[in-house]
Amino acid sequence: MKKNVEIKILGQSYLIKTDTSDEYLQKIAGFIDAQMKEILKTTAGISSTNLAVLAALNIADLYFKLKEEKENLEVSSLKLAEMIEKELQKDKVSPAVFVNE
Repeated sequence: MKKNVEIKILGQSYLIKTDTSDEYLQKIAGFIDAQMKEILKTTAGISSTNLAVLAALNIADLYFKLKEEKENLEVSSLKLAEMIEKELQKDKVSPAVFVNE
């Protein structure tokens, strides 16, 4: 069930209708707020639109870097699993085959 949750970003309040937990939404809002404050430290007189675009670019950059890192870790873990499986297969003793002639 959707509920209204109030968040604040750069002192501006927003009422968001969501079915996620309040804590999760506050965490997201805090992350966005921190990203925007970081940009404001180095960019004086920026418009709110440009600030939002720069924050979105920074967040998208972080997202794609983490996504690539996750994909690389998945590939590495699959390779390691294959190497382990090969080593385990080497150590297996072939069963003796008895033939009655």
